[in-house]
Amino acid sequence: MRSMGLVQRCFMKNRNAGWTIIETMLIVVIVGILTAAGIPKYSQMIEGMKLRSAAVNIQRSLIAARTRAIADPNIHCGVFFDTTSTKSRVFIYSDSSGTPYTVSVGDTTVKYLGTYTVPKTIKISIGANPITNKCVVFRGDGSAKYGGDVVVTNAYNKTKTIDILAATGRIKIQ
Repeated sequence: MRSMGLVQRCFMKNRNAGWTIIETMLIVVIVGILTAAGIPKYSQMIEGMKLRSAAVNIQRSLIAARTRAIADPNIHCGVFFDTTSTKSRVFIYSDSSGTPYTVSVGDTTVKYLGTYTVPKTIKISIGANPITNKCVVFRGDGSAKYGGDVVVTNAYNKTKTIDILAATGRIKIQ
């Protein structure tokens, strides 16, 4: 029994001594390895979030234009996709002129209701089902003059496709 007490006292004495420098260095190395392994996944996660965010913002722009067109059937409202500039932009516009199905960014007769500029690493392109004149124009009944696909791509070449159905004006992210 006496030897048992001595062993317990030895362990108690070592337990109160704290961590050694080797144990601390080992923990730092393990944490460093885990952090280094997680950084690429974190970057991909951030880019995935930017992609989803851009797709949802473009969908919201389309919904806003459709809602505006339904509110006043005499004014055509649409979205123009500027894919040629260094910054991909989405313009919501309202037009009561004689040619409502075409628009250019510098047109002064068009009333722009808002602009969305996508993040630097995100690119907008017109999909396999092309949108005529890079414009989606909504009529007073909610249908679109031209439907098609808008493709949003991130730095890792992951894509989201926004499908606009001309007959009903349905806007869906795929």
